[in-house]
Amino acid sequence: MRRAQLAIFSLILFLGLGTTSLMAQKKMTEGYIKYTMNMAGEEENPMAAMLNGSEMKVYFLGSQVKTSINMMSGMMNMNIIMDNEAQAGLMLMSIPMMGKNMAVELTKEQIEEMKAQQKNVGASQPEFKYFKRKRKKIAGYKCNKVEVKMPGVDEPLTMYVTKKIKPAGQSQIQEQLPGLDGFPLRYEISQGGIKLVFEAEEISNKPPKAEVFDRSIPEGYEKTTLEELGGMQGLGGGFGL
Repeated sequence: MRRAQLAIFSLILFLGLGTTSLMAQKKMTEGYIKYTMNMAGEEENPMAAMLNGSEMKVYFLGSQVKTSINMMSGMMNMNIIMDNEAQAGLMLMSIPMMGKNMAVELTKEQIEEMKAQQKNVGASQPEFKYFKRKRKKIAGYKCNKVEVKMPGVDEPLTMYVTKKIKPAGQSQIQEQLPGLDGFPLRYEISQGGIKLVFEAEEISNKPPKAEVFDRSIPEGYEKTTLEELGGMQGLGGGFGL
């Protein structure tokens, strides 16, 4: 069970924090991308069936981006809202079965510190292996396979990327994976005998409503820090929090 939790939480934070700074090209300045998650391996683990079909939606409007993750039919929810122009954000995590609703306000100083820590961690650059003949059509976009060897990580991260969605400026994905040629519409990560896959199944240019990006803390949420959130249940040690 713990191996599954580690793999799940690491991928959530990578994708959640990796997409919140995204600024898309002209055709994708507004709209959203919907990813669906599937899990394979450790068939004896009851979490596998529960996790399949979990969703991640990334909403875009001007300089604002929101990543919304719904896991296990609402048993765990994470929302990360960022305003790239204001350099401010909010992270919300809700685990109803544990009675936990946590909120982390991200200030400009904290965001700059996170970026500095990422640069230190990323002193050893990731290695990319491109497979130009291995392609997938994902949500209408032609994508090519890329394997990413992260420093200090045994299993490579597999992505399918498109050049039709190109971030403008330095995004969190670019900072974590400097040199990546293309934008990922499919992520695959293997850890501890399980494989997690996030794949885009729907891409829309319809502008989301402004209230989607409301950064006020909802009633019933307790303010905490990234360090405290990462240390919950002892999960934080593997995620750099």
